[in-house]
Amino acid sequence: MKLFLFFFIISVNLLQAQTQEGTILNTLKADKFVGVDVFGRYYFIKDQVFYKKTQNDLKQYTNLNLGNLSLVDISNPLRISLFYQDFNTVVILDNQLNPITKINFNNLTPLRILKAAYTAQNNSLWLVNTEQGILDFFNFPQQKTLYQSPPVLSNEAFHASNLTHFFEAQENKIRVFNIYGNITQEFYFKGAEQLVATANHLYVYAEGNFYRLNLNSNEVLKLDIYENDVKDFYVSKENLYIYKQNKLIYYQINTN
Repeated sequence: MKLFLFFFIISVNLLQAQTQEGTILNTLKADKFVGVDVFGRYYFIKDQVFYKKTQNDLKQYTNLNLGNLSLVDISNPLRISLFYQDFNTVVILDNQLNPITKINFNNLTPLRILKAAYTAQNNSLWLVNTEQGILDFFNFPQQKTLYQSPPVLSNEAFHASNLTHFFEAQENKIRVFNIYGNITQEFYFKGAEQLVATANHLYVYAEGNFYRLNLNSNEVLKLDIYENDVKDFYVSKENLYIYKQNKLIYYQINTN
């Protein structure tokens, strides 16, 4: 299928306000803070074990046969995707952390050597094949690629996604892809360190500051939040969760 690239350049308009203070929610000893879902349940990784914590319960999933747990995507808490890069494998869990399916991409044709895999809409995955520079929109029940980008991904970039869009951050810009593999937006942004995507926004952490890129209006807003040495962060329902120094810190994001 022949694909075309469409993009437009977004001018950056930074709005600033007085820095606010966060609230320490609790302590958390984790190797990786994954995030908080829309129901307020916490997810994290410790010693290659994936945990889901509620107020009264702690569930876990582990599969040491697949090596290190490289990435977890909780954007759909009913279909959580776990990526094991060492074995080129994705495991899909339900909301009780029971396995639904496992996809070993070493056993599929064509062979895809993946850097990352993220949850997408309609029982699909975003597959980052940086050896070939290709983004796949892959349907896992059918075990086939529905749409594919041209070889445009950078091996030096890092990524994020929501269910409908995929994001690639390079040194001086952030590109937005749709499910067809087309580049639909391009933000000029220097120094991005971490990305988190929600339905309508991309949140960026850079040099202690947080920015919100509006995917509808194309505005780039500098939030009134400053935190250095952030290990991980996540955004859920316009709430910002920051993990640093074994503490989980909460901010309410002003949406006005």
